[in-house]
Amino acid sequence: MNEIVNKVEADFAVRLTGQELSPYIRKGEVAYFKKNADFCDGDVGLFLARGKSVIRQYCEDSEGGVYLFAVNRRLRRLDLRLGREESIVSIGKLITEETIPLPEI
Repeated sequence: MNEIVNKVEADFAVRLTGQELSPYIRKGEVAYFKKNADFCDGDVGLFLARGKSVIRQYCEDSEGGVYLFAVNRRLRRLDLRLGREESIVSIGKLITEETIPLPEI
């Protein structure tokens, strides 16, 4: 990840305390985020969902439900599926030059 480019584009940064973005960004490294960004399937963001902040990969299904996938698939137990009636707030979108593929379910 090119930190110089990310620092210029970023609105805020988060030092990771867990393995949620491994192997793309590792524990202790800094992840850079952009506020007020539109999300497409596969984008990674910092979200407020079910009363806590989480860094997850976004995907919306055809029925309006939202999936928030753990990028590190060893942590797939942390995946969330939010129904249309559940609220989700996007705090920021991860800035990365690398495309992170959606998991195969």
